[in-house]
Amino acid sequence: MKLFLFKSALALMNALPLSFVHWLGSLIGRIAWLANGDARRTVETNLRLCFPELDQEARTELAKKSLAEAGKTILEGGKMWRGDPDKLLTLMTSSDGESLIDEARRQDRGVILAIPHCGCWETVSFYIAKHYPMTGMFKVRNRPGFDELVRDARERVGAKLVPTNASGIRAMGKALKKHELVVLMPDQTPTGQGEFADFFGHPAYTMTLLPRLAKSTNAVVLFAFARRLPGGKGYQLVVRQAEQDIAALETRPALEAVNCSLADLIREAPEQYWWLYKRFKKQPDGYPPVYDLD
Repeated sequence: MKLFLFKSALALMNALPLSFVHWLGSLIGRIAWLANGDARRTVETNLRLCFPELDQEARTELAKKSLAEAGKTILEGGKMWRGDPDKLLTLMTSSDGESLIDEARRQDRGVILAIPHCGCWETVSFYIAKHYPMTGMFKVRNRPGFDELVRDARERVGAKLVPTNASGIRAMGKALKKHELVVLMPDQTPTGQGEFADFFGHPAYTMTLLPRLAKSTNAVVLFAFARRLPGGKGYQLVVRQAEQDIAALETRPALEAVNCSLADLIREAPEQYWWLYKRFKKQPDGYPPVYDLD
């Protein structure tokens, strides 16, 4: 029953114009702000940590916008997972920096595309998979119907999904050595190997998989997100270079460079980042908890 209701909700959101979907999402964000629950407190905590240079009024305004954008993220999944591929591609109305991908491949190097939880990240993978040979990781959650739905949605334009285990890592390494693209979301707290590295001035447990893959395959690391355009007019693909060549660095400086580049990318559209995520929940021994409710 839950899966049926979820599919029905996705079908409804897919049938509605994107502008109306985004309006509904903004309304959900407004309700979340007024409810003053865990969602609002998490966003406010993250913004206080990451933007200490802003005064209280500016952070409050950013928090309200962030919750509105989070609502859009939740509802636009209907189009990302159920929409017609050709219609979805028309939503990516322009790009900024996509030539960096082609330049890296002309150098006979694979590309690791680091996609943070910013803007409409599903759109980035969708667009990239349509235009380039792309491999991404898929975490099986032991919910067969839901897993099948997500896998089918992400593979329907040509993406290759591999499991989040040793065989999946080997598959990504092979893809990079063939000068293909691999997509990773480096702002997730890893369940496997990781180290603490500075992120917006605070220690964040960060995956070591990305820099190790880059170093072992000499891959170029690029950072990307799909910026929502106003009025439901679609999205702009934004691709940026890392501040340094990650493949040439050892793990510690590479992690710092990755998080610095991520922060720079997020600052381009801070209201569109998923500040609901408790990125600083895991802290080094001896550090106080960041989120009071934990």
